[in-house]
Amino acid sequence: LLKFPPSNGLGQVSGVAVSNDGSLVYVLCRRSNKFNTKTLIQSEAIFVLDASKNGAIIKSFGSNLFATPHGLYLDNWDGLWVTDTTLHQVFRLNASDGSVSLVMGEMRKPGKGPNHFNKPTDVVVSIESSSGVDLREVFVSDGYGNSRVAVFTYEGEFTREWGSFGSGPSQFSIPHNIEIDSYNRVYVADRENGRTQIFHKNGTFIDQWNGDFEKFEGKAPYYARHLSALSYSSSLELMFLIEGTNIVVRDIAFGRNGEKVLKWHSNSRSWPHDIAIARDTNNNLNVYIAELDGKTISRYVIE
Repeated sequence: LLKFPPSNGLGQVSGVAVSNDGSLVYVLCRRSNKFNTKTLIQSEAIFVLDASKNGAIIKSFGSNLFATPHGLYLDNWDGLWVTDTTLHQVFRLNASDGSVSLVMGEMRKPGKGPNHFNKPTDVVVSIESSSGVDLREVFVSDGYGNSRVAVFTYEGEFTREWGSFGSGPSQFSIPHNIEIDSYNRVYVADRENGRTQIFHKNGTFIDQWNGDFEKFEGKAPYYARHLSALSYSSSLELMFLIEGTNIVVRDIAFGRNGEKVLKWHSNSRSWPHDIAIARDTNNNLNVYIAELDGKTISRYVIE
């Protein structure tokens, strides 16, 4: 998809998000940094692409903000959320110009509780409101160090959390990605346990889906049994997931319980790391995959 001019390239591509109308694709990359690099990325880490022009770059921003950018999420209010696993912080940027409107967590100080994270991985924002009252909530999957979901108001005030380390219900081994559906059910990609866990927004466990993983002859990729990421289509009531090297589509309509309706195999050596979906002007469904080691964005079109 990408037409990318900078001489040193994207580096690892960790996150992707798409505008509601499908016209803009946001790409989060690490440039020359790696997962454990300590220094800030001096060049732009976020690129905004024109989806209708095969990924032509419209603008870029995010220099000197991140060390290991990990998760990317675009909310319905022009808020572009980024998690950083080295800085142990969550950022909200203005999607139009990249200006920072909120920072959560204390830089380079991992921890627990209401004011700290430990390698947070992703963000999702609920869209609930009532009689003009702002009921938006920010759900953070936290993360490589903590094994929890932490919940905040839209302006960053801590409200609650759930989860612990392990493999039982409501336990996580790297909560790696997070989504929410129209019924306020929260979905967590429980990476090392190879499953998606589903909760009421208050943290009550509902169900889990075990991943549908590819079988390899010989040595499999490191991430072959990772449940890495998920993305929700409210119009279709479908959840799109990265399950190992497969892209899996599950039906979440009432009574369907995550029934698998479609699966295809991605580039198994590119490390598919994040996923975003949106319709285009022809009403086709575009599925965007951030390839960590492929260092690019792949686009699949479902007509």
